[in-house]
Amino acid sequence: MGSIEIDRLTHRSIRLGDVLLRSTPPPAAPSARSHLAPPAAPAPDGFDLLPVTLPLGGKLPATLEGHVDDTGYTLHLTGTVISSQLLELGNAVPQLGEGLRELLDKIAPAAPDSTTPSPGPSPEPSGEPDHVLTSVPIHIDITATRAWGSPQIWRETPPSAPSRHRRK
Repeated sequence: MGSIEIDRLTHRSIRLGDVLLRSTPPPAAPSARSHLAPPAAPAPDGFDLLPVTLPLGGKLPATLEGHVDDTGYTLHLTGTVISSQLLELGNAVPQLGEGLRELLDKIAPAAPDSTTPSPGPSPEPSGEPDHVLTSVPIHIDITATRAWGSPQIWRETPPSAPSRHRRK
């Protein structure tokens, strides 16, 4: 177990679950009976980040997992978080934070900014989101992908297709 310092001034940190990497297992070799199957391309060398728990303000910790290889990486983050705590983690670990605010601006619930009085005409659009990231926990299921040499892109993770069970 370890921790990540997310505020250098106050030394505030979040505790991490165990951080484990394992080398990606090679694909299964084709069976000897399968003479028609073309040879598979060699899998890139890589590592899997096994699920790590991150206490980010939800009732239960969020989970981060991923894969890194010679083409790039993928990170998957799911759970309940407080947006500001997730952004603090993203600031402490820039590789995680790149592009995160833009996605949270799209998916965080809209909430009025209680510090801005609203009498009078509405302000000119500034290109900034028209809401603030609140301290209300939200559920996220997001994935970041990055090909080496390209920007990181965070997206909402599409739901898995329902599996069909066959009866025997």
